[in-house]
Amino acid sequence: MANVTDAVRNRALGARGFGLGAGALLLAFALSAGLTCAPSAVQAAPAAAESGDAALKQAVTDYNIGRYKQALRAALPLAEAGSADAQILVGRIYENGLGVLQDPVTGSEWYARAAQAGSARAMVLLAYNYKLGFGTPKDGVQAFNWMQKAADLGDAEGQFALAMMFNEGRIVEKNDVLAFAWAEKAALQGHAEAQRFVGACYAHGAGVSRDDAKSREWYAKAEGQGLSPQGTVVAVPKK
Repeated sequence: MANVTDAVRNRALGARGFGLGAGALLLAFALSAGLTCAPSAVQAAPAAAESGDAALKQAVTDYNIGRYKQALRAALPLAEAGSADAQILVGRIYENGLGVLQDPVTGSEWYARAAQAGSARAMVLLAYNYKLGFGTPKDGVQAFNWMQKAADLGDAEGQFALAMMFNEGRIVEKNDVLAFAWAEKAALQGHAEAQRFVGACYAHGAGVSRDDAKSREWYAKAEGQGLSPQGTVVAVPKK
């Protein structure tokens, strides 16, 4: 059965954008089209808002088809103007060296700007970088704090990653109850790996009373999203 620590490492890499499919990224940034602001602001500068949305959509399209320099050119002014979605996109480009020299430090700086402005997605990306020491000093406290903030804001990825921190017991003291609780929050939002983990918790009685029926139920939900119906709650001992 898969080791939880390996799963967390793989999620960290995926969250940074490595191997991210075009559809997944487009979905992540398409949410920007649903953002709203105060009516007065909309009325004051509708043309500017529409122009910004169009530029961001174009930047995302360019990114998804591999036109990274064009994506950066379109996104950078928006990022500098404070668009969190644009800041994350610019961060991904620099972090992964897409059309530019790879610069994870600059990438993390853009994530930090978006995170400080309240973007839960940026908080998760920044937390992963602090956890791995990629583009930032390796700092477990910062990693935990930013992941906690994202989880508190309801980000499913942040909730599951926080659950894994409690499951591992490396950055924070191991706590099976909190690991289950945060994983369940993510699972209820449809997070496939969290669903499998919750299934494993019920199967092994980790952080919750053992319940084979609920275990099968959650494994089935994860399987419905393409994950094998098996899991483990065993973490690698601290080093």
